[in-house]
Amino acid sequence: PAVGGCLNGCAVRRTPDVGACSTVAAERWQMVRLPIPFLCKLLLVFIALAIGRGRMMQRLAQRRRDLESLVRMAGRFARPLHFAELAPQILTEMQAAFGADRLGIWLYDDDRRMAECVASIGDEADLIRGHRFAIRDYAGRMAALRHGQPIFIADPADFLVKPPGGDTTLPCSMAIFPLISEETGLGTITLSYTRAGHAFPPDRIPFGLAICAQAAIALAKARLVDRLEQTLQRLQQVQEQLIRSERMSAIGQVASYVSHEIKNRLNVIKLAAGLGEMLADRTDAKDRLQSTMRTIAREVDRGNSLMMSLLQFARPTVPKREPVELVAVIETALLFAHRSNITVHRQWSAQPARVQGDPAALEQVFLNLILNAVQAMPHGGDLTIRLDESHGCWQIRIRDTGGGIPAEVLPHLFEPFYTTKAAGTGLGLVITKQIVEAHDGRIFCHSEPGRGTVFIVRLPEAPIQTRAHAA
Repeated sequence: PAVGGCLNGCAVRRTPDVGACSTVAAERWQMVRLPIPFLCKLLLVFIALAIGRGRMMQRLAQRRRDLESLVRMAGRFARPLHFAELAPQILTEMQAAFGADRLGIWLYDDDRRMAECVASIGDEADLIRGHRFAIRDYAGRMAALRHGQPIFIADPADFLVKPPGGDTTLPCSMAIFPLISEETGLGTITLSYTRAGHAFPPDRIPFGLAICAQAAIALAKARLVDRLEQTLQRLQQVQEQLIRSERMSAIGQVASYVSHEIKNRLNVIKLAAGLGEMLADRTDAKDRLQSTMRTIAREVDRGNSLMMSLLQFARPTVPKREPVELVAVIETALLFAHRSNITVHRQWSAQPARVQGDPAALEQVFLNLILNAVQAMPHGGDLTIRLDESHGCWQIRIRDTGGGIPAEVLPHLFEPFYTTKAAGTGLGLVITKQIVEAHDGRIFCHSEPGRGTVFIVRLPEAPIQTRAHAA
């Protein structure tokens, strides 16, 4: 019978009585023998395919781990971190990924003349931290870094001009990756392998560049955060120094002003007392003696008023809060500032004008402003007080028809101890402004020489519940 073929090492022949192909055991039919070299080659092909498949699976698993690391680092670096927190995290990730024995972050200075190791981990890391080198010494050897490419050094002894750290162990191989953010080189990350036979794996270069790209952005943000905080600290220090200087200046002004005023008062009192002593034995000097006593009392009252103003300026009280009718407070202030040659024009709002505040303090505000207006019109004039509502605030305008305030005086109106009055203390408007601002309000002044002055006080309206309760 003719052999029809070979299938899986068994002879195949056609069976006449069945009319179909069947396989016969190898011991009954002679097997088709294949050459041994061919079988070996076939076996090697299968082995190579198995090895290739295993390696491919390893690479896929490594890429999956790399992607997970990149996602983890992206989430971690997205938060605003300080440089001292961020740098060790970057180096730890790279050490875990590439197995380096010593890693360091080197940053360029602003002039790009020097590079300094600002963070390091691994073997003898403390010895290289803080080390600096001149960039010009490596300008030719590090040219690839400027183009975003890493450098791999098989023999660091030939590469390093001066080993960093002095006493550190010279590595067997090195890899240097650039840190570039917005096309600007920030520095480098160095990976050193101190064990023989260990080096940076060439197939991991893309992953190393990806980590360094993220690290560069995060480091730039971290340096910006640190610089902003340093700037803020410097500004706070400068502000504290300015406050101390202003306090010392204010203390000096107070001391000078008080000593001058008290000295004047004491001199007047001393002269009056001496005159009184001379007139004591004269029977016809009763009127002059009474006038002298009145002078002494007046100067004592002025000194006392000065002291009260200084105390109120130096220690402003927190106003109590209660519903206040502005019209009633202003009318009370007008009673104390009434003059026969002054015509008062009242322009009140149709709505009840209520605020939350201290009635006594607000009365002092309007009394000070009305007295200033009256004193600005020694020969008489018109005093207009207008009250209206504007954008959730009550606006009080106090206008006089006096001579006005010179333009060079206006910027100094609310400065302590600044006055153009012979008997003024320079604290009236300062205290007025303190009280208004303590009520969450504002005060302004507009004046035209020869046409008069207007002071504007704005105070927030009382809440609806308070207004309803007051009603």
